[in-house]
Amino acid sequence: MIIIFSTSNDRSIANIVEYLNKYKQKFHIINLGELKSTNFQIIFEKNQLVIKVILVSGEILDFDCIKCFFFRSSKIKKGQINIASLIGFDNDIAKTYFDLDENTLIDFIYRKIMEKSLGWLNQKPINKLIQIDLAQKCGLKIPDTFICNSKRELQIITKKEFLLTKAIQENIAFQDLNKICFQRVSKVEVKDLPDFFLTSLFQENIEKDLEIRTFFLENSFYSIAVCNVKNTIDMRDNYSTHQYYKCKLPIEIEYNLNKLMKLLGLISGSIDLILSNNKDYYFLEVNPEGQYDWVSVFGGYNLDEKIAKYMINYEGVSY
Repeated sequence: MIIIFSTSNDRSIANIVEYLNKYKQKFHIINLGELKSTNFQIIFEKNQLVIKVILVSGEILDFDCIKCFFFRSSKIKKGQINIASLIGFDNDIAKTYFDLDENTLIDFIYRKIMEKSLGWLNQKPINKLIQIDLAQKCGLKIPDTFICNSKRELQIITKKEFLLTKAIQENIAFQDLNKICFQRVSKVEVKDLPDFFLTSLFQENIEKDLEIRTFFLENSFYSIAVCNVKNTIDMRDNYSTHQYYKCKLPIEIEYNLNKLMKLLGLISGSIDLILSNNKDYYFLEVNPEGQYDWVSVFGGYNLDEKIAKYMINYEGVSY
């Protein structure tokens, strides 16, 4: 059986389901957000591990019967403990204790799922600093990157007048009244920064010819080039003004990216790159939950079918 973790409004999953139905495969879609740690049973007995999940419907699924997981979104909920009812315990100490217990349990469940999972499933995203550190070690170029909290420090370590600044970890989105606000990459003039600020990440502004989005699926790369981006700081702000075409990365870049994905423990993910005006490729980041539908459309890759076939092959059945 194939298990898909997703929300009900994910268009990509709907497309994949069409192919699973076409090839007459057994699958189950689960919204992890509807489950709590109490929905899982974990048994270590006679040198064997048994994990079962009790769905909202009451159906019980045995992990041993699941050959492949595909994670797109949602997370296991934490249970709510009435700390105030625990007489004789300091509330903060009690909360810390139960949080540690539950985090340990959820982390173990995630790890067991990831042993046969397509997609990153964890309580924490992949650390961006670990990504760029490993990318360098794999032979990939990255933009010069600086992390500090004062203008003077920044001026000492780089003489560049203009830099890009972005989130150190994940971008967040939030809704305020009738607006949805996103974090984006911004260009800053170093001399205009305050003397001190919260620890921030800065990168050199690479003069670019193209931006490239690559979807990686088990040793294969499906890439598209994004044109008209020379004067664009963050291409996500102007999707409709760009032109896209199918492209092929150099063999050396694919080889190094493949090494990086293996070190990160990823079977799939969306990789962002820059091609500079000097024809050098720079690695920016990899998002294991990244959107790939526009890569599929503009590249003519039909990635939904490729993902469906990958899961079917992983399960060891024919289609």
